Amino acid sequence: MSIDSAPVGAIAPGDLSAGDHSSRKALPAPVSHGAGVSVTLDDDVAVYNALRDLWRQRDLSPGDEITLVKDFDVDYLEGDLALLWTSSRWKAGMDRGHGWKQWYTHHLKLRRVVRDPETGEIKTYRKPPVALNITIEPQVTGLTYEDGNDVHLPFGEGTRLNVQTTYCERGSQVVTRALEALGTALGDRVSIGASDIKQESARIWKAEAHFRFGIDQKQAVVRTLQQTGKLIDVGGRSELDEYRRRQREGWLEARVESDRFDHLGFDEVGYSELLKVYQTGNWCNRSPSDPLHHPKLEAAINSTKGSSAPHLSEWDNVMSRLRSLVCAHAEWAGLDETDLVADDYFDPSRQPTFEWDHPEGRQKDLANYYNRFEAVIQQEALQKQTLAVYDLLMVVAEYHGATYDRLEELVGLSRSTLQYHVSRLKNVGLLTTIGNPCIVVFDAEYLYETADDVLDELATAYFSEETLSRRRLAREERAYKREARREGCDDLDKEGGEKDSYAPEDRGGDDDEPEPLVYLQEWHGTPKMLLNEVVDGDRTERDVRVRLCEGRSNTPE
Repeated sequence: MSIDSAPVGAIAPGDLSAGDHSSRKALPAPVSHGAGVSVTLDDDVAVYNALRDLWRQRDLSPGDEITLVKDFDVDYLEGDLALLWTSSRWKAGMDRGHGWKQWYTHHLKLRRVVRDPETGEIKTYRKPPVALNITIEPQVTGLTYEDGNDVHLPFGEGTRLNVQTTYCERGSQVVTRALEALGTALGDRVSIGASDIKQESARIWKAEAHFRFGIDQKQAVVRTLQQTGKLIDVGGRSELDEYRRRQREGWLEARVESDRFDHLGFDEVGYSELLKVYQTGNWCNRSPSDPLHHPKLEAAINSTKGSSAPHLSEWDNVMSRLRSLVCAHAEWAGLDETDLVADDYFDPSRQPTFEWDHPEGRQKDLANYYNRFEAVIQQEALQKQTLAVYDLLMVVAEYHGATYDRLEELVGLSRSTLQYHVSRLKNVGLLTTIGNPCIVVFDAEYLYETADDVLDELATAYFSEETLSRRRLAREERAYKREARREGCDDLDKEGGEKDSYAPEDRGGDDDEPEPLVYLQEWHGTPKMLLNEVVDGDRTERDVRVRLCEGRSNTPE
């Protein structure tokens, strides 16, 4: 039986105990980051029409970008600012009897002006840390998509504003910034204010809260998010999206998106939420004294639109919920106030204290989740055709994680064979790899204790002391031979060529004699498996050979 069909016991949402009780915890409040609000104006589409008419007067084409407002002055950002204006094709149009005609949407963007220090002339524009982007769309009866289907107007006719900004502690600030920018852009062409907003239409489609923490704690936080993904997906009822990427050192990002954070003990909400750990793209080139060297832990509402999105009046509740998710995961990961890192917009020493009801029971839920793997460990360790997995698991358990070099030495199999077994065991969540170069570890601390118990029980029940001693001595002998070869530089074959230290070996044998390379069709895996192992970093360029074809370029264009 393959590992893909191994019996991993089921666990249902009712088996989870998180949230049965909670305790009051406190940390510096995560700062509000990105914010997105959509409103529809009760203006008879006056704002959209004014921008459309001005666009025509200036004889502009779609995609043209001009400076609509110079010397834009706001109280939330210092410096030389401007409002840039452009338009683009919208998703809808209208047929007025002369065929379907495309309509357009307009965009206002706040930018910082960069001038030549000698001439004072504008060189370029840059996005400021406090951003503001406004998309202006028409909401008119009769608009259709190009296929003829009607455009849904959830809040009736008017001008719809999709506003995106950063660092707003109050939801009203999002709307105020948008109306201020539009009022300056339109001048006396149209007069608009907060009273022109259709109150039911004011919806939060994006909200974020985060804090920055020391990079030494990144792996602990990433592992916490990965465990959250497993608990959330219990019962298969969540919309779960989890992915991880590595770049140079360690993990670059971990992300979990779901509408079922109630599985962790939080209240249920009617929209999707997102948790992620991320860093700036060039973090590894920055000094540890630079805040941008360190990652962020962030919770967010992820692109919820329409009437299903929370109302703007719920802003405080939404932000409290997001801050609770951030702080709870920081607590589960073992972070405290001393692990937090200050930057230009988040200073833990100055942030107000945030208190939340912390769900208890996570440790018990994780133990229940990972206890299901006892059957997997037992089945794999007792495969009839080979005891290789028994040795592999024993080494990982004994050394609390092992590199492929150590596994090669102690298990006695080639790297490609070991990677094959590790890949199978990763697919069901028993093993994982961390770091670069990677270390093979159990997916959770709970599994070390489970593996120790199961492997000891198997040793007592199925293996004699003579067999166990013989296998241990064989592992030690293989390690000794490999070490001796390295010290003796015994890396040439009889033909004088370089010996392939990664050649595949028989998965069922204990001999250290390698077999020759095989064609892909003769390999035990699939091309997709090989590609995944290369992309994930489990294999290096020494594990794959490619035939050079005559008359064909072998370099990418």
